[in-house]
Amino acid sequence: MKKATILSVPVFSFRRIETPYERRLGYRNYLAVVSADHLPDLSAWRRINVRDPKTRGRVPKAIRESFTDKGDEFLFMNRGLVIAANKVEFKEDAGEKRMDLTMVDPEIHGLLDGGHTYRIVADCAKALTPSDPPRYVRIEIVTGFDRETISDVVEARNTSNQVKDESLANLSGEFEPIKDVLRSSDYFNAIAWSEYEEENGKPKPIDVRDLISYLVALDRKSFSSTKPPLIAYKDKRACLRHFQEHKKSLSRLYPLLPDILRLWDEIHEKWESWYNHGREQEAGIRGRFRGLTAVLQIDEPLYFKGGEVDYRMPEAYKYPILSAFRAAVKMQKSPAEWRVNPFSLLEKTGSQLANVVGSTIRSTNNPNKVGKDASTWSSCYLVVESALQSTMSLEQEKQIQELRAQIAELRRRQHA
Repeated sequence: MKKATILSVPVFSFRRIETPYERRLGYRNYLAVVSADHLPDLSAWRRINVRDPKTRGRVPKAIRESFTDKGDEFLFMNRGLVIAANKVEFKEDAGEKRMDLTMVDPEIHGLLDGGHTYRIVADCAKALTPSDPPRYVRIEIVTGFDRETISDVVEARNTSNQVKDESLANLSGEFEPIKDVLRSSDYFNAIAWSEYEEENGKPKPIDVRDLISYLVALDRKSFSSTKPPLIAYKDKRACLRHFQEHKKSLSRLYPLLPDILRLWDEIHEKWESWYNHGREQEAGIRGRFRGLTAVLQIDEPLYFKGGEVDYRMPEAYKYPILSAFRAAVKMQKSPAEWRVNPFSLLEKTGSQLANVVGSTIRSTNNPNKVGKDASTWSSCYLVVESALQSTMSLEQEKQIQELRAQIAELRRRQHA
């Protein structure tokens, strides 16, 4: 068991923010106002946020200027820090208030968000003189999260940084080969390749990070049936890193991307009929797709194949099915190829795949758990792999029969 570290921090004020999840899930939320010169030493607790804080650039410059020039407003101008801890205790005696943060596991506990603020404020506070008015920082503390759930919070709280990475990747030309493949598509102008891209005054609806996640979901070289690419669903930031680290192998999938995107929409459009039909075959009762958790009666456009459907469903229900088609990718050549027609294969396996995912949905009633359930992804992969082997066997048998016919015809001509 890891040894606990207690960070004792003097506070100006401290509050527990009551939430509806304390008893059921154990998630707790606290808020403290702390003097800038009393920030806790978090140097050993930076692992959960993988980004290195920068001291140069537009954002650090704005933080530094507001801290030094607008000390009285800094508390309200800056979002402050977010810290994940194992436990928090508030203590008050002899007129002194403090909070004790109990930190145990660096993979779960530490500075979740606010790395730029932490580094700049800690440095700038050292330069303050006794005559300078105090500066205060807002610190939010969350407890009760495990390794799976804390990653969701880190990703959500760092959205602006992810978008910035996306913009930098676009600026450096990393997406150009993908643009070349998709340039002639009807949806090309709807893709946002960097942050804040608009079309006709509205944000572009297709995020390049989603395209990257679909490529990662089909990365046969890096993942296997027992090691599915869960990051495709749960961590777009990790997907971008994977894309940048495996550019050469993923580039072999680029020619398949139009098919991959259409598969994504085909899965969405036909999920309902597959599930209802498969449920009837499995249990003898007509499936109720629209009664599944988080399926909403809202029109949803299908950008990649055109048209729309009248329901919205969680992406968690689609990723395991899309990723199962890794089994149908042939990587022996460059570029990669499909072993068989993927759309015919999808029609053949759709009901069974929806059944696999549907079972997990019914047992968890939690889309997030569905998207992170490795066994569901692996089961879907095995469904496609099995169907593929059956299809290949039939094709091989057909090829054998054709070869035998050709040999027989050749012999007939030789004896004619």
